Amino acid sequence: LGRTPLLYAAEKGHDSVFAQIIATGLAELNCKDNLGRTTLLYAAKNGHDGVVSQILATGLADVDSKDDWGRTPLSYAAECGYDKIVSTLLSVGLADVNLTSRRKDCGQRTALSFAAQKGHVAVVKQLLEIEHININARSNYPHVSNPHLLPTRHYGSKYCYPEDDSLTAVMYAQREGHEDVAYLIE
Repeated sequence: LGRTPLLYAAEKGHDSVFAQIIATGLAELNCKDNLGRTTLLYAAKNGHDGVVSQILATGLADVDSKDDWGRTPLSYAAECGYDKIVSTLLSVGLADVNLTSRRKDCGQRTALSFAAQKGHVAVVKQLLEIEHININARSNYPHVSNPHLLPTRHYGSKYCYPEDDSLTAVMYAQREGHEDVAYLIE
């Protein structure tokens, strides 16, 4: 997949190996593999807060780098509920909480919508503390013929989802039964 030793160390959370490679001064911190994933994205996606901290300490990381699905380190950390990593990424002040996927087939979702769907209360609270967060961003799912690829609709329930299948973070939380999260966002 075109991964370098540095990418592998980030993905697997090998803090000391990562530090040794960085110390050589020869490694490209923002290199991407064939999936468009960087060291920071792999570390954030896999919950390796030590590696995330090392990467951010260099001051060279592209915090909002997107992979081939348009996902950022923040969106993966939020989806997985890694509240420490979300906090670290937000504390740098460079992560854009409103970034969405650039690929429509991936739903163009925000970090908040991923965290809300999974019911990660601590992460949702952190994201909601960001003054300019767009809580009304819609997923913009395209029309597809296979209904199994679309978010589930709960007709007859108290929640009415739009016909175009675009959902907000609160709608994802409600759909998955995370009323506590939906209440926080509303």
